[in-house]
Amino acid sequence: MRLSHDPSRLTLLNLRFHPGQKGPYLIRQDGYAPGSTDLTVHRFFLLRDGLWIRNHRFYLLDAAEQRRHLLHDVAEAIDLIDSIAGQPVRADASLPPETTPEEIIARMQSIKDHLIHHLQNATGSPFGSP
Repeated sequence: MRLSHDPSRLTLLNLRFHPGQKGPYLIRQDGYAPGSTDLTVHRFFLLRDGLWIRNHRFYLLDAAEQRRHLLHDVAEAIDLIDSIAGQPVRADASLPPETTPEEIIARMQSIKDHLIHHLQNATGSPFGSP
């Protein structure tokens, strides 16, 4: 399916490393980017600026940049979805030039920050029911 801002298509991921295991959060969606010519479905994360990026590209961001895009509570997630409602979907399904799958895996395995671990163990809920 093509990426959408429809809340029923979104998954709210609870990374569970705040006290009480409530947050931080990321919004995830599987689909293909608008304008895609091959309609390949990828997993995307929604950044704070309303841009959807492939999960592999997110993993390649440095730890500080990854943390900058985390949503600290459900209210922030709702505000972000409200802010993009009715706007065209902006998505980047590309990877940095000359990036190989092996480099992505190596980055995920070598990352010092615990965010990747929490992403792998995150609980997902349909948006609106964390």
